[in-house]
Amino acid sequence: MTEKSLRPVRFAPLALIVLALVLALVFRVHEQLSLDLLRARRVELDAFVAGHLATALALYALVYIAAVTVSLPGATILTLTGGFLFGPWLGGGATVVAATLGATGVF
Repeated sequence: MTEKSLRPVRFAPLALIVLALVLALVFRVHEQLSLDLLRARRVELDAFVAGHLATALALYALVYIAAVTVSLPGATILTLTGGFLFGPWLGGGATVVAATLGATGVF
């Protein structure tokens, strides 16, 4: 293939990020990121984390990575959620790793 025929392909990652952001905004995902929702679901979230720590940590990290990658509003709420669910050390560590991976995804 020539260099000219590959040009549209290089925009594919950007197109995927924009598509993910548009879908997140259309489905109002950012509205689900609130401290009120965390307070209302505290019992269920605590039970899930207690019974499935690795799964909960992985899900949290994936959501954080996706939010940072598509620049979805709500990173502050997600950061607080990490501490709320996993405590300051484990939650803080997961947040740093997820934020780094999300920022890498943007670049």
